[in-house]
Amino acid sequence: MKLKTFCCITFATLTFSSCSFYNRMTSPEVLKKEERIITIGAVSDPNYFTSRETSWYAVQPVIGYRSGLGSNQEIGLTLYGIWTPGFVVDYKHQIFRSGNFYLSSDVAAFIGLHRSLGFQYDLLFGNRKLYGVIGTNYTLNNYPGNSAFILGLGKEFGEKRRFGLQLNYAGIYSLGKEYNRTANAITIGLKVDLYKIKKKYQNLD
Repeated sequence: MKLKTFCCITFATLTFSSCSFYNRMTSPEVLKKEERIITIGAVSDPNYFTSRETSWYAVQPVIGYRSGLGSNQEIGLTLYGIWTPGFVVDYKHQIFRSGNFYLSSDVAAFIGLHRSLGFQYDLLFGNRKLYGVIGTNYTLNNYPGNSAFILGLGKEFGEKRRFGLQLNYAGIYSLGKEYNRTANAITIGLKVDLYKIKKKYQNLD
């Protein structure tokens, strides 16, 4: 994808960007075709700790699978939560690399219990040791909002067993006759990635 086309898509998505936004805890670096990882972790929203009724939702377990597709592309499958489960499919594409700096786009579709079908776009920049996230999403529901602007900061360390954390903030809006911020949300994600070479590549030199 040419950089000019990428910039146009990014601008359009950010301009026309939910209560449901997903911290997928993935860096801008893309897995090679022969690589895959299994993620086990948890995502917490501190706002839910404020009352007994919502404390059940404060920590959601995460199980994920990511696989390299080749040509700087990667696909991910993520299952969120127990009390309000959600399922996410995302596609990540590395757009640019200069030394240890990576720029990637990540497009996701999600659906879940009490959550309408939605879409999320993240721009990831930096590297595994420290990276940033700028994103947006849109869902088909309208409470407390149907769109969100997302900012995030993450870090990964380790090789075959990778540990990581990511902090996301989302300003949630309603798109309609009025465009007002209706809520704020913060998620804190912790994970362990189990890194493996795919079986069909293990015996190749």
